[in-house]
Amino acid sequence: MRSTVIGLLSVLVFALPGVAASVSIYPSADASVSLSDPNTNDGASQLLATGDSFRTFMAFDVTGAVPAGSTLKSATLWVYASGAGETPTIGIHRVTGSWSEADVTWNNQPAYDPSPVSAQIVGPVYASGDIYSWDVTAAWPGTGTLNLAMCIEPDSTGVLSFFSREGDAVMEQYDWRPHLQVETTPVPEPATLAVLGLGLAGLITRRGRKGYPAVSGSK
Repeated sequence: MRSTVIGLLSVLVFALPGVAASVSIYPSADASVSLSDPNTNDGASQLLATGDSFRTFMAFDVTGAVPAGSTLKSATLWVYASGAGETPTIGIHRVTGSWSEADVTWNNQPAYDPSPVSAQIVGPVYASGDIYSWDVTAAWPGTGTLNLAMCIEPDSTGVLSFFSREGDAVMEQYDWRPHLQVETTPVPEPATLAVLGLGLAGLITRRGRKGYPAVSGSK
């Protein structure tokens, strides 16, 4: 009996999913657009802004972020603030149109889903580098590019400014670029699950031979 239990526990250890893996993905493009300067592109700026008259667009190449044999657990957007006025509610929306960092302006900004995948109140910022995050798992594209718009939500006011993907040039001792934190979980192989089933069947059979109560429902 003891050897059977030890063997079964060994099977369980190998059958259960491993510890979730984590990878950081930095933007392949990011830019803010301004209503007060509607035809100006600001894609090379080291700072981004979202608020009363600003919107930010970010693109992440997520190809290969979820390895074969694994499943997505979560995707979280992180930004590092450089300042904030008041406490705006900032939402993250899935972009449905096309855009490029070098050309996007307020007047040609892409369309995006009006319903945010995540929203939260931010600010006021007490120190440069304050961190804010949003769960964007619901916007996951599977592969290719994850395109996001960061917008102030209705009935909210204020501005959040934060470092762009070029922002590491501002604070060289810190990496305060926006990034996507992707958590994945390995999926047990079917063959491993089959071995687990055989181990359980063997334990049940051995219990029956030793005179232990059967687990088949018989009395």
